[in-house]
Amino acid sequence: MKRKRARKLRVVLAADWSEIIMTAADVAAYLNCDRSTVYRLVQRRDIPAFRFGGDWRFRRADIDAWILKRQISPAETAVKRKSMKGEVMSWRNEPDRRCALYP
Repeated sequence: MKRKRARKLRVVLAADWSEIIMTAADVAAYLNCDRSTVYRLVQRRDIPAFRFGGDWRFRRADIDAWILKRQISPAETAVKRKSMKGEVMSWRNEPDRRCALYP
């Protein structure tokens, strides 16, 4: 069975970063995840995207704003860990096991 090669993000020179339009494969490489994850986020309407013909496209500025909106500050993380001490939680309910990008 052949191993998949990781797709490299294309380097684009632009005067304004908000002008860069990315494909689902570009976003997957940018977020370091699988392309199917990007499509799942689009299907859930969790990630900003638009249709161009039959394909999904993403504005780089929208993706960066989406990432910033989902970041957890170090102070919030410390409060969560402090509140979890002494509690018994199952794996499914444990907040620290989930990725910050997928609330």
